[in-house]
Amino acid sequence: MKQIHLFLSFFFLALVISCSKDDETINEPLELEQELNNLPIAPENISHTIIALNWEAVKADNNAKVTYDIYLEGVKIKEDNEDTDFTLTGLESDTDYTGEIIANSSSEKSKSKTSKVRLDKIPFSAKTKKYKNANAPEPSDFLIEVTNITLVSATLQWEAATITDNSEIRYDVYLEGDKVSENSTSTRFLLPLLNSNTEYTGEIIAISSNEKTKNIGFSFKTKESNNLSTEPSDFTVDIEFVRDDFARALWKRPNFDNDAEILYDVYLGDEKVLENNTDARQLLNIQLRDLKPNTSYSGKVVAKNTTTTTTTTKTGHFSFITPETITLSDFTMSIDDITSNSARINWTSSVASDNSEVSYKLLGIIASDSSTETFFKANDLRPSTRYVITIQATAGNVYQVNQFIQKEFTTAASPVDNPNISFPLSHVGGGVIEWVPPIAPDGQGFIYNVYEGLELKEANLPGTTNMLNNIVPVDEFGQFTFESYGNYDIEVEAVFSDGSIAIEKLNFRIDPPPPYPVENLSVENITGTTATINWLPSYTPNGGTIYYNVYLDGNPVTNMYTYFETSYTFENLTPNTFYNVTVEALSDGGSSDPVDISFSTL
Repeated sequence: MKQIHLFLSFFFLALVISCSKDDETINEPLELEQELNNLPIAPENISHTIIALNWEAVKADNNAKVTYDIYLEGVKIKEDNEDTDFTLTGLESDTDYTGEIIANSSSEKSKSKTSKVRLDKIPFSAKTKKYKNANAPEPSDFLIEVTNITLVSATLQWEAATITDNSEIRYDVYLEGDKVSENSTSTRFLLPLLNSNTEYTGEIIAISSNEKTKNIGFSFKTKESNNLSTEPSDFTVDIEFVRDDFARALWKRPNFDNDAEILYDVYLGDEKVLENNTDARQLLNIQLRDLKPNTSYSGKVVAKNTTTTTTTTKTGHFSFITPETITLSDFTMSIDDITSNSARINWTSSVASDNSEVSYKLLGIIASDSSTETFFKANDLRPSTRYVITIQATAGNVYQVNQFIQKEFTTAASPVDNPNISFPLSHVGGGVIEWVPPIAPDGQGFIYNVYEGLELKEANLPGTTNMLNNIVPVDEFGQFTFESYGNYDIEVEAVFSDGSIAIEKLNFRIDPPPPYPVENLSVENITGTTATINWLPSYTPNGGTIYYNVYLDGNPVTNMYTYFETSYTFENLTPNTFYNVTVEALSDGGSSDPVDISFSTL
């Protein structure tokens, strides 16, 4: 029996459910008497487990929107496909498949019902390829994680698939039946230009050089917009990050019938806050600042498409309500019951102005999970050591606010500490430290205890030890893990036979790797005095925050560690002048290699 990939059956389930709804009727078409020609499918669009369909658009009367239902072996696997391509995945090799594409148009029948009229039927048939070696191994299963989900984007991350014959594995990524990435060796992919508050499904296909594949599905839902507007709009404007004094509006570039430049005007109430903006990116945004708390705002984005003869406009409306300002009252900290290895940390309660629950968290070397408690007992501390305590109070139902307090203390000295004996520690690179063994009093024997932060890493090491190379977390291949990067406070304790101890301390830092250089740096919208540069986002192996430095002829035009946009517009340039632009990515691990581009103003 032919096997149709499992996730495709979800669409069939959705169809059954939707048939019970009262808000849509389907007008069945008349049976077509003439024999229909099969959709031609090019050989390169057929593989062992995939058939890629492409067809010509069907036109509807009155320019009504046309969508397509896809059937495979009599089962509807995709409903209301908006474009004219779809990929069938998870098929069996060397197998004949038949199906059809049904073109439908929708029109409003009443305020509560829509009429769905079938326009055309496009049959298709194809046979998948036969494996050269049917007994070759398949790639292994792998886990997919969907992270960084926003209104309009999400990031896919997955484990690398393995295979027993060590053949090369590459990845194709599909979203809603469309191939969005092909033949990639990366295990990370950004899905951009999504719709807010929308459920998405897709697949990642691991493709081995031996022709065998492994399909793994994923699903997620984008975040919901704060746009409350009910006015009819030509395109969607999403609202996010709404606070008492701030909100951000973002929208996708509207579609017009020509490639002429699009200018944008943005209105907040009756005030025009942006005029004739020429940003050519596919996703645009504007930050609405200096708002008033507990205030209803409405506005619109007007896109103007101007040719030599006409100007066509499209409008996206938005509205939102800013919340009340949330404040936290001051609170204080005290530290008592201090011993050589413990202390009790106490603090008074803070009160939120919106009466929301306040939680507290200790940050730093002495850290805790978030809790509503107003005390914390710190144990396993080191003698004669200064600690800085930072407490973060967090509250807010609509949005979160934080308040911080700090205090420091020093633990008591160990009663048997011998300060006259020393054996200085050295950081010799990576996670390796070494030292010269101390001279023990009266030739006594001794052992070592090694601490990293508050954690006892090694206990009762022989006195002959003079090096430790596992103080920093590494994976099974000896490479740093994501947890490896940061500051290290090392203490080596020599414990002598008479009970006295000698302590040596060492601080060092292991920085994360720098971000990758930006890609696809380009210049556009060049005039006599302005120009805009765009680039693809950088990223870091450890997933840190990325900022960007932009230089014009070697001079910085952005403030370090503050600019995170992926475009920049230069203004007040000199006409007919050559300029050189440099962009570098920044993170906790430093800066990437710079990327340069040059242009001349008109």
